[in-house]
Amino acid sequence: MNYKKSNYTIIIPHKGSCGFFNTMSGGFIILDEDCKRRYEEETLSEEEIKILAQNGFLIDPSVDERNLIDQARNIAVNKRKPYYRILPTTACNAECEYCFEKGYPVKNMDAHTMKATVDFINRTTEEGDTVKIIWFGGEPFLQKNVTRLLHNSLKNLFDRKNITGEYQVITNGSLIDKDFAKEMKDLLEISVCQITLDGYGAAYDEIKRYKDGKSYFATVMDNIGFLLDNKIKVSVRMNYNKHNYDGIVRLIEEFHNRFGTDKNLSLHLAPVWAVGINYGEMNYSSTGKAEEGFLSLLQLMAKYGYTNPQKLISVRLNNSVCAAKNIGGFSIMPDGVIVKCCECAKSTVGTVFGDSLKSDIMNDWATTKIEEKCIDCKLLPMCQGGCQTALHTKNARCKITYDELVKVISLYMEHYIP
Repeated sequence: MNYKKSNYTIIIPHKGSCGFFNTMSGGFIILDEDCKRRYEEETLSEEEIKILAQNGFLIDPSVDERNLIDQARNIAVNKRKPYYRILPTTACNAECEYCFEKGYPVKNMDAHTMKATVDFINRTTEEGDTVKIIWFGGEPFLQKNVTRLLHNSLKNLFDRKNITGEYQVITNGSLIDKDFAKEMKDLLEISVCQITLDGYGAAYDEIKRYKDGKSYFATVMDNIGFLLDNKIKVSVRMNYNKHNYDGIVRLIEEFHNRFGTDKNLSLHLAPVWAVGINYGEMNYSSTGKAEEGFLSLLQLMAKYGYTNPQKLISVRLNNSVCAAKNIGGFSIMPDGVIVKCCECAKSTVGTVFGDSLKSDIMNDWATTKIEEKCIDCKLLPMCQGGCQTALHTKNARCKITYDELVKVISLYMEHYIP
């Protein structure tokens, strides 16, 4: 059998053996030192070759891995996928210190802008499309009526054009109650609700800093229950760093005690990247997913049925990119300004009132080019060059570095492999 070695294999020593992980295929396997030696010397048996080929560590000599990666990125950028992140308001009832919107002027969407928004979506969609609408803010439910009116107008538009609308919301969850949760399902047709929890109990309230001074942790937990009662999928983002480990443990246990393994509930650990943000004695920052305690939290989530520990390294060739890079992805601000990403609001591509978009800026975002440092990186299949907004804001960073990934895989083997 003719073969060549994949360029995207990472090898990590482990207790006299080696873990092989491939970022192109997502393959993971443990080999003893003797097999590793035969792999390096290219003297593997036919059976060993077959197994390694099945997992992507050995590939056909004709395969151009870089070309496959580039093709996947090109398709993801240029295949039009209508996506609109709509901000009814930039106002918020909380003041999270790490929020990227800190300092944004408070604006609310008016009737004129609502109509123009629907007209813009009409101009940029086609018959039979599947269109994703994400309500965002600020806190979008500070302007519930705008959301209601826009949804009704969009529903009429979509019915006329035989368009399938998929509605989601990103909210802090504090302004939902039993009745509104039912409205979200029945009238607003929201299928997914993303809510961020920054800790447990008083720690959550301290970080959120709600402007009315009230505690909302219990309220948000109750509201999550109302959403689940209405069969709305709830994705909980748990901001994590090495300082709030105990609170996240309590939070996971609280979800288990209250909701069990509700199929519509998903929990996700998210490192907070901001540096130098202090809440009392706590420095709310993180350097990556390999932070101390991350694996044990993942193990606890697996124990309660919220995740599978193997997902930690279940990564492979990324066939999608952020909607901001896709030619059909837009964020619409409350004043009608159109941007590709809310986190880069100064890079405007037009307004909902105009008939044309700035092609030069659109092309700048919908690019398949990557930085020079990414070209030969073993992590390229996973990240496809990283966040376009980070490049625009001169804040480019790797979501996870090679050294961090090696540490994560090492910890994985230490915890889960005898």
